[in-house]
Amino acid sequence: MLTVTAQALLLQPGGFTSTPEFTSTPGPTPTPGFTSTPSVPEVSVSTDTNCRTGPGVQYDRVGGLLVGQTAIVVGKNTSTGYWIINNPGKSGTCWLWDEYATVSGNTAGLTEYAIPPTPTPTATSTPTATPTQTATPTPPSAVTNLAAVRACAPQVLPIYLYGGVINWQDNSNNEGGFNIYLNGGLFGTVAANITTHPIPPLARGRNPHHLERGSVQQRRQISQSGCCRHLPVKLTSS
Repeated sequence: MLTVTAQALLLQPGGFTSTPEFTSTPGPTPTPGFTSTPSVPEVSVSTDTNCRTGPGVQYDRVGGLLVGQTAIVVGKNTSTGYWIINNPGKSGTCWLWDEYATVSGNTAGLTEYAIPPTPTPTATSTPTATPTQTATPTPPSAVTNLAAVRACAPQVLPIYLYGGVINWQDNSNNEGGFNIYLNGGLFGTVAANITTHPIPPLARGRNPHHLERGSVQQRRQISQSGCCRHLPVKLTSS
């Protein structure tokens, strides 16, 4: 719109007068437009975030929201700070941690969700150890051909002493040695594969010798007429 400004008429040579000047009046300032707010709340994330069946890692992971994706928010749990969203690309809903989440839209009317029960851990069976089979050692075979070689030594008659050697046949190669018993008590030991042991001087009568090998015992009663008689012998292995 133009406004005419009156100016004083000045007498000019030749009888001319100046023409009024026109100035412009500023028009109205335009009003900024309105930005629309989404009627349905939506969420996006700054870091790929898992979506679970409840608020925490103890709940099963059923989906996730990736950077650049958006999802519709359908509920919230204020005490834990989790958002309940439509599971992206899947059916149903899931719980989204708000650490990396940005929600746009009105969240005041969202449903407050209760925390679901913690899932029961799946029982894991403990394997039963298989006992190691231990081989049962084979006992040594019994000795054979047990015999005594004796010599009688007369003392002040009618007293005699006798001595000598006992011999036997070794029929095994897994013994640790032999134990020799005299009158029920241990008298001597010999190493494995030895088949002889001396008899000490003994008085006439019954003087039992025993030679043992493992659980197998060889016993023999050796009789002799004269000064030496009745010589029981027993062998055991050590």
